[in-house]
Amino acid sequence: MTIDIQTISSTDVSKGNEVYNINESLLPTNVKIAAIRWQLSSRNHVETRILVLRAVFSLILEKMPNLMLWCVVGDSAWQPDTKIMRYKKLFKRLKARGAEFNHSSLLIEDKVELNGKLKFFGAAQLSWLSIESAVNVMAEETCSYIIVIPEKLGIKELISKGWNDCEVIDLDLLGKVVENNGLLLKAIGHFDDPEAGFLGLGSPDLMKELAQ
Repeated sequence: MTIDIQTISSTDVSKGNEVYNINESLLPTNVKIAAIRWQLSSRNHVETRILVLRAVFSLILEKMPNLMLWCVVGDSAWQPDTKIMRYKKLFKRLKARGAEFNHSSLLIEDKVELNGKLKFFGAAQLSWLSIESAVNVMAEETCSYIIVIPEKLGIKELISKGWNDCEVIDLDLLGKVVENNGLLLKAIGHFDDPEAGFLGLGSPDLMKELAQ
């Protein structure tokens, strides 16, 4: 089956464009970021994102075979510091809500503590078989991304610091990924949007390669 995915790109998110905009003053110094939006008309956003991510996943494996793919997920709200919360962490709570990672070869969790509250963050290494479960988890917890990074950028280091904001891109996380020539993907499409898919952010050279 041929899927006609709409692809819209911008070579510089700090300039006015129809893909994604970030004020240049908020970006790391001397770092340029480009963007691609892969999307389809949608009646069911989760099913549409699965179709789009499969296509993007194939593209990444072809163009970036030496990088590692992770779905990273975090609490969008601070949690009480209790024994139960420390036991359940993030993935057990997601599983209780009907969202869990299947066919993932590696799961990692960590926490951030502040003023007697906790936020848990986790990462699941992705394979072709785990695409569907990753999209379902991202739909359940919007404070989530897919990142494509070299092994030298340790995933444990990223999740140990966590990230903020669910509705917009966390710029600290984005900066770390782009500075290491990686790719950050964010699910797009609110419940009433006519399209759904993924937004990709990375260096201009990397995004040019993916846009070809």
